[in-house]
Amino acid sequence: RPNTVALSMPRAGDKEGRERFLQKVEIVATFDLNMVVLKPGDIAPTKKKRIIDIWWRGEKNGSLMALFSYLLTLDHAWSGADIRFMRIVSDDKEEKEGRLHMSELKKQMRMPAQTKIIRSEEPPQEIIASTSGPVADLVLLGMRATSGEEARRSLEWLDPMLERLPTTLLIWSNGEADVFV
Repeated sequence: RPNTVALSMPRAGDKEGRERFLQKVEIVATFDLNMVVLKPGDIAPTKKKRIIDIWWRGEKNGSLMALFSYLLTLDHAWSGADIRFMRIVSDDKEEKEGRLHMSELKKQMRMPAQTKIIRSEEPPQEIIASTSGPVADLVLLGMRATSGEEARRSLEWLDPMLERLPTTLLIWSNGEADVFV
């Protein structure tokens, strides 16, 4: 059975488009499907070496984000792309836990990737935008979307950062894609 829905996100200023989008999210959430939301951006068509940044908070979206990044590398234009698992932490405990989880995710995915822990007290949106914005070709971020209202709050939080990022995929996993099982 189909388990994933792909949507394109309307721009922040398109109020009617956003409402239609959120209605679709509500339907997707009702059926407990995975969701991939595209925020388009510029992609250099002839670039030789691409960078895919996966920002993971240690929640269930990580496996699906890793899976999508792997699938992208099967395409000729993305083969050989550098995949970077990124995580923001604020203290020693989170850093230790983050390194362990990201190492396990990378091992379970059996794919070449870098892992990078960024320790900071700055807002995550600022760190993600300033780290990935200038260098990444594609950014994958988790999104909370168990309802249209939760998706609305998530987008309000993400919108200022998304303006500064290249093409971005927002991922919401229903938990079925789990490399840790």
